[in-house]
Amino acid sequence: MDDHSSLSWIGFTDLFLHLFIFFLAGFMLLKYFAANEAIKAKMAEETVSKFEECQKKQGQCEKLFDTAKYNFKNLMVCRNQKTQFENALQQCKVELATTRKLASDSKKREELATVFGNIISQALSVLEKLKKDMESNLPIQIDRRPDRLFFDMGVSFSFNKTKIPPKQKRAIVNIGNTFRKILDRQVPIRKPDGNSYYLHEIMRIVIEGHADYKKRRKGDKLTNYTVSKDRAFAVMKLLMDKSGLVPPKYKMSIAGFAEFGRQPKLSEEEQANENLVRRRMRRVTISIVPNYDELLMEGGK
Repeated sequence: MDDHSSLSWIGFTDLFLHLFIFFLAGFMLLKYFAANEAIKAKMAEETVSKFEECQKKQGQCEKLFDTAKYNFKNLMVCRNQKTQFENALQQCKVELATTRKLASDSKKREELATVFGNIISQALSVLEKLKKDMESNLPIQIDRRPDRLFFDMGVSFSFNKTKIPPKQKRAIVNIGNTFRKILDRQVPIRKPDGNSYYLHEIMRIVIEGHADYKKRRKGDKLTNYTVSKDRAFAVMKLLMDKSGLVPPKYKMSIAGFAEFGRQPKLSEEEQANENLVRRRMRRVTISIVPNYDELLMEGGK
């Protein structure tokens, strides 16, 4: 009985001791885990704080970056606008200079036209006398413009021919001699060095060839241009060989107008005669024309 009671008591004591140890160990574990969780929580809190701080700094950086981009964009826009303004200003200066030059050239051209008009008036009187002397061999028309003169010779060529008829060569040479005398005169236009121009320095001879509206070959659109050009060349060669109008002293050029150039002046009665119209179209026109470009470029006064 005593032995049984002793054994039971020892059992409960051991059990209590084990339970106490178990609870103590559990408490220690809980305390450890709690402390560990507290440390983790603190670390997490610090991590979150750092993360928030990084986000704040990132936001500030992004704001600064956006501001920098905005300012850079403004700077580029400003530079582009400045470049555009400078280009527009330069263009304006060029246009202003061009306008002033055109105004100056226009005024100078008007002054020169007046001078040339006077020269043409004097030349006209000489050529009118020549016309009277030659009309028996060659029907001539003189067409005057304010500053230029066209000497229109009538029936000079046979159909599709470029050879000058012998009886008309003397008349053309006489015209060339008269033009040469006119062009060899000095005129009241000054060079930059103060000397006067000779007329042949500032005027040129233009020889225009013409044809009638018939063609040697049907459908050939170039035949009449070729024929009219060759007629002009034949007259130019005659003026060079027999009238002394030799380049470069005397400036000459030729052109072929076929049937599309200056038309001869004919009366209504003459226009009704087709054969006469065609004969009068086969001719050359000699003119003296001012060379304004050279005068304006040279600065003639």
